[in-house]
Amino acid sequence: MTVFSGTLMLQVANAIATGCLAVLTMAGRPANRVFVTQGEVAWDECDCGQLSVAVTRVTTTETFPAETQPRRPCGDIMMIELQVGIVRCVPSADVNGTAPPAGDLTAAAGISFLDIYDIRATTQDVLCTLVDTNVIQDFFIGDQTSTGPLGGCGGSVLNVKVAFVHCMGC
Repeated sequence: MTVFSGTLMLQVANAIATGCLAVLTMAGRPANRVFVTQGEVAWDECDCGQLSVAVTRVTTTETFPAETQPRRPCGDIMMIELQVGIVRCVPSADVNGTAPPAGDLTAAAGISFLDIYDIRATTQDVLCTLVDTNVIQDFFIGDQTSTGPLGGCGGSVLNVKVAFVHCMGC
């Protein structure tokens, strides 16, 4: 089993981003801006699709995926929380305040629903592979929240917890 490190955290986040981009591209819905980051994600360029994997939290626990304080200083499990996000342009009111046509809203929602499914399924597939190859210890797929519309952008964010071996020989 691989021991937790910053490099390993980046490797996991990159694997999710790369896998999701490949599936979205094969489906004809690529994201032209793809990156790994930390914390809050700015929706700087949603016009051509923005896919992000953000590390939002790092902690230790004894009972993954629950949050418990370890009794030992090095803890049993290192847990990171990730958010896998996709945003795209969505219809919004024009300069006169006129609402977009209902058909345009429905079409944008259809694309978002496809993205939601593909990102959730691909993230799970990538993490299953990382468990099978002993890169990570375990994972938990949480809720997936729709975001927007805000500034003409909308999409979804998938919450994920990933468990790593914290240290060897503690």
